[in-house]
Amino acid sequence: YGVQQTEVSNQELLGSSVKIDTYDGYKIVTIPQKLSNGRRIVPHVALTSSTVGGNDTMSALSYANLKGYSVVINGGLFNTQTKVPQGQTIINGISITNSPMTDDMGTSISDEECYPLTCNKYGVLSTPYTRTIDTSTMISNGVVGAVTGWITLIENGVRKYANYSTVEIVHTGAPSRQVIGQYEDGDYFIFTTTSQDRTGMTYDAI
Repeated sequence: YGVQQTEVSNQELLGSSVKIDTYDGYKIVTIPQKLSNGRRIVPHVALTSSTVGGNDTMSALSYANLKGYSVVINGGLFNTQTKVPQGQTIINGISITNSPMTDDMGTSISDEECYPLTCNKYGVLSTPYTRTIDTSTMISNGVVGAVTGWITLIENGVRKYANYSTVEIVHTGAPSRQVIGQYEDGDYFIFTTTSQDRTGMTYDAI
């Protein structure tokens, strides 16, 4: 499953100052919160299979092509064997999974890993909850979409930790990374680096 922008045509989105900056092995895509015609973009969570953990799960690229979406990314953690989303997952204000993670398929995690990334109906992204939060509380607080991510890098414009290696246990080193964020003006950004293009990046380097 993944996160894609709300249903907006490619022409509409690409004509609204979407920026793609490419560097040595990584890209930063900046997406405006409002289109040039005034429409607001709100990130949307969806399954790429017909059912939770369904055998018809498809890649983010295949899903984008099928739906005609302009921007689609893998947006959360899932069990690689069962394909079921892990942690807290909310789609259109409905709880899909509600099992706070205590490990990553048997590997212990730190207290700061595997938090829910949330979105409200206005498209505001935030990470205000710990990984033990119940989805019913999130929904009552106005969360319409949520996926479980690894760690908060920046919070309210400030670096979250002095040394990220002290709170990162599972994905240490410099593997492929993908970061979802929101600028102060409301625009979104997606940072991607792959170990196929380079050695990947540490959280501190990002």
